[in-house]
Amino acid sequence: MTDAVSEVPAATRRPRSGRWGAEVAAVLRLGVPMVALNLGQSAIQTTDTVMVGRLGTAPLAAIMLGANLYYLVMMFAVGVLMAVAALTAQAHGARDARGVRRTVGQGLWLAAALALPTLATLAAAEPLYRLTGQEPALSAAAAGYIQARMGGFPLMLVANVLACFLAALNRPQVATAFTALAVVANFGFNWVLIYGAFGVPGLGVVGAGYSSALVDLLQAGGLALFCGIDPRLRRYRLFVGLARPDWPRFARLWRVGYPIGMARLGEVGMIMVATLMIGRFGAAPLAAHAVAMQYAAISFMVPFGLGLAGTVRVGQAVGRADPAGVGRAGWTTLAISTAVTAVAAAVFLTVPETLVGLFLSSDHADDRVAAALAVRLLAVAAVFQVGDSSQGVTTQLLRGLSDTRIPMLIALGCFWGIAIPCSWAFGFQLGLGSFGVWLGLAVGLTAAAVLLVLRFADRDRLDLLDRARAQVTAAG
Repeated sequence: MTDAVSEVPAATRRPRSGRWGAEVAAVLRLGVPMVALNLGQSAIQTTDTVMVGRLGTAPLAAIMLGANLYYLVMMFAVGVLMAVAALTAQAHGARDARGVRRTVGQGLWLAAALALPTLATLAAAEPLYRLTGQEPALSAAAAGYIQARMGGFPLMLVANVLACFLAALNRPQVATAFTALAVVANFGFNWVLIYGAFGVPGLGVVGAGYSSALVDLLQAGGLALFCGIDPRLRRYRLFVGLARPDWPRFARLWRVGYPIGMARLGEVGMIMVATLMIGRFGAAPLAAHAVAMQYAAISFMVPFGLGLAGTVRVGQAVGRADPAGVGRAGWTTLAISTAVTAVAAAVFLTVPETLVGLFLSSDHADDRVAAALAVRLLAVAAVFQVGDSSQGVTTQLLRGLSDTRIPMLIALGCFWGIAIPCSWAFGFQLGLGSFGVWLGLAVGLTAAAVLLVLRFADRDRLDLLDRARAQVTAAG
């Protein structure tokens, strides 16, 4: 049963300024570890890429090709499971321990259901590559990497569900610590399995896949063990009654999560299409695009982590039936994210040559051309980042209200109905090249940000809190 939430006597209520200050502290306590968690997960793939790159151009191309397909299908599955964080936070805010346990349990069932079709897709990697005209040797190497790594895919989804559970209970530091250990372990496993050591033969690209699968096993096993033995978590009895289905809760997780997965897939697809457009302009523009996008992706990790904190804080306020708390959590998260993004934009504008110089040298004429283009793209990235971070954060705030279907339609409409057509028009019709493609992306992302922020601001008229609260009560 859901515990009643008692009213706080007027004489003991905090001053309004104190509540906002406390919200800033709460968002940062949650957000900073989540930012570190995202950066750590990115570091694992970066380590694979760098260490395989020492083997030569062909192995590097194979792992990049394999990782692109792996992460494309992973984005959808992980996006769907992000519903676990929102709904668990709502149950926690309502002091409903049974609801927390059942939500996480059905999240694990949903992870298993998502793993089956995803594994089938990954198993068909080599035919898919050949269908798109990739070289046979490259296709075989990339498929070998995926086949070695896919054994860890279901475990990676389990780890994501448990990380969502810990975040919803205000303990994201645990998952962050396990990710930090995973980065170290991945380096060690890579050294042995890629290059060969201690009597183990070097497996090259395939070794990197096995290494990542082992890391997924360690993270999932470690988090499961921690959740089972930690005194503060033991009362939730997460793994008790897992065999009993809860179809209404399972269906609700899918209804909330499916649009999240589709929106993430739509954004990744938009970037892939933009990359293909830029590829038509030649190698130098493509290299410049890769450099600028790398910085944009790193910068986005900060607002994305803060947005996850916003999901939890908004969800907890929903569970408490606290409309003022929803507003404080949302606007605080958005303000902090915007401030951080403004700093990143300022760096892009003030020292672009230094940033680009870390990737491209001036020793060759082609590198100088690409570097000059990358500097121009970083100027657009300054605007790009503001729109991208705002739409990303606000989407996550709305997830805390279980509002995902309309935000998905807004995102897909802006990504594919505005960004892609504008990128084509600016890049090809107006002759602005890669600079124009990035301008189009900035326009689409900014449009999405404006519409999503307006939706969050209009949440009272749209009865988003009442609808989310009704679903929490029904589930409890």
